[in-house]
Amino acid sequence: MSEPTRSAAPFDLTTERLEAFSDAVIAVIITILALGLELPSSTSWLAIREQVGSFLIYILAFVNLAIWWNNHHHLLRATTRINGAVMWANMALLFFLSLIPVATQWLRTAHQPKPAAFFGLVSFCAGIAYSVLIRTIIRANGPDSVVAVVPARAAPPSREKRARSWWQSSVIRGFFKATKSEKHDGSGIFGQARRSFRMTSCCLATRS
Repeated sequence: MSEPTRSAAPFDLTTERLEAFSDAVIAVIITILALGLELPSSTSWLAIREQVGSFLIYILAFVNLAIWWNNHHHLLRATTRINGAVMWANMALLFFLSLIPVATQWLRTAHQPKPAAFFGLVSFCAGIAYSVLIRTIIRANGPDSVVAVVPARAAPPSREKRARSWWQSSVIRGFFKATKSEKHDGSGIFGQARRSFRMTSCCLATRS
């Protein structure tokens, strides 16, 4: 008596549910980020000026999340199949993105180099998680998939590897320099915003 044949794919392995779930999580993260904004204590220009630095940090974090969402959206649109490894790699990326509101709030309240370093470290870890997600998607879809072929045509592997190594080393140097520095020069809210912008720009460049 022959055994009944089993389907090779007993459940849906497409990207629709993963993309919808990720979009919902990022939307909640942005909402939490916006809820952290504080209104000026009064309608005077002095009170408004005191909140400008906090608002600039919010813009930095919002743009950071917007770039993540756009890259994630295009990545999943180019993906035809996922597996368990892809889902867990995606969860790791969402975990580090969920720390952005925490890092942003700490950066608003503490005028020290370490909150700026923590903001950059969160973005750096998210960049590593995104790289792992790309690799797991390529393994799930094969070396001839769109995700695997397009980056290979965009730039030579040696050039891409050198650029990624340079940016990562720059972020690491900036992180240790910020954690060791305890000087008060430029430690105000505007100084923290500028320092975080420089560190986050380095982290965002690791995705290209």
